[in-house]
Amino acid sequence: MSDVKVVVIGAGPAGLAVGLALARRGRRVTLVERDPDQPLDDPAGAFERWARPGVAHHRLPHSLLGRTRRALREHAPDVLEAMLRAGAWENDVRGRLVRDAAGPDDEDLVAVHCRRPFFECMLRRAVRDEPLVRIVSNTTVAGLTLQKRGTAAPRVAGVRLREDDVLDADVVIDAGGRQSAIRKALERDGVPMPAAQVEPCGVIYYTRYYRLRDGVEYPAWAGVLGPGGTSECARYTVFFGDNRTFAIVLGVSTSVHAFRALAREEVFTEAVSRFKALAPFIHHDLAEPITPIVAFGALRNVFHPPLLDGEPPVLGLHFLGDAYCHTNPLFAWGLCLAIDYGFRLGRIVDEHPTDVDAQARAFAAATSVEAEQCFRALAEEDRDRTLTWDGAPPSGPWLGRTFAGFVRDCAQPAVMLDTSVARAVLRRAHLLDPPDELMKRESILRRVIALQSELPKPSPGAVPSADELLEIAARHPRAAR
Repeated sequence: MSDVKVVVIGAGPAGLAVGLALARRGRRVTLVERDPDQPLDDPAGAFERWARPGVAHHRLPHSLLGRTRRALREHAPDVLEAMLRAGAWENDVRGRLVRDAAGPDDEDLVAVHCRRPFFECMLRRAVRDEPLVRIVSNTTVAGLTLQKRGTAAPRVAGVRLREDDVLDADVVIDAGGRQSAIRKALERDGVPMPAAQVEPCGVIYYTRYYRLRDGVEYPAWAGVLGPGGTSECARYTVFFGDNRTFAIVLGVSTSVHAFRALAREEVFTEAVSRFKALAPFIHHDLAEPITPIVAFGALRNVFHPPLLDGEPPVLGLHFLGDAYCHTNPLFAWGLCLAIDYGFRLGRIVDEHPTDVDAQARAFAAATSVEAEQCFRALAEEDRDRTLTWDGAPPSGPWLGRTFAGFVRDCAQPAVMLDTSVARAVLRRAHLLDPPDELMKRESILRRVIALQSELPKPSPGAVPSADELLEIAARHPRAAR
């Protein structure tokens, strides 16, 4: 077996997945992490104890969808089993909603509920225990060293660190997140890179975590992964976590300045209490808050094509996780792709250890079509929802809607009425099928259309109107300055 020097930039979920994949295939790998080393002895306490200043969304809600569960089950079952022993829990969507329509390939229609620091801690513990992995913490990457090859694409030779050190590398994997500086550094060095596809999400999320009090359980709820939905002015949901924790999320338009008042606890709490599906979760006898209100904005859907005019732009360099493709985080597709593609890339590098051109082409062939579909699907969802919140009437060929609007307004509500519809829609939501697959399922689409007259009507007062939320915000003007 050839001794290939592999350096992974970033030790978040994507970097950890590819590092674990390579190590378990007998490859040595170095992970360079910008944040300080952290204690790994208490996964349940990682949420409070683990500082991740380099990851802005570290303590925001995350979901491990069926695609992530499948990747762990196939490639790191020990990690999945350890998570469940330590307080994560499985939400069997197949058993609750798909039932008789389930097929033999639907065993992963199951969500795993936990907080990101808990999950990352468990994954990092597995990586740390691999003797072929070295994690270099509290170290910032400045750029790459390249071997110039005339007019041909340059080849990676190493990773430059801020301390003027260089790590020699035959293969570099940039899993440094959406703020990774590698592309900008390459452009400064005159290396042409593929143009990114970028669209704003148009939403800002306000979230708070809670813990159930002793002796009580979660309130009764209806939904797929938890109570939630989209109103005329907000996205609202409960994200269940590990060890009796949960988060409540309100997403609102970035264009309505007054909604910034949701960053204040009294405004957020009163607003949440107006959603009938959410209100029971914040009753003081049931749960206590364990965080302040955290805002997460400036969100974009971004896809970086891996090839430039059909060729690798830099030989020996691969992008992974949010450095490759990131989308509206409420849908949790980014984590699915980060974990699954990490294990895939580890296999590809192992199979073509010295042929970096073959690595690039195999990885692009395995991932680029789906990643671009994810980008386009959620970019359309965000455009459609933003227009709806701005008061524009729906338009498009799918019952007068775009396909994103059709999925949100017509197909997702029909999940509760038909097991075959539930299977098709939920396989898409869990990324067990590519996003465009549902569009090809004509029998399912016809069934969704036929079910529209049977959808239950929203009960009066189930969600607050935009005027009600604005009135709540107006009572606390200091928060909206």
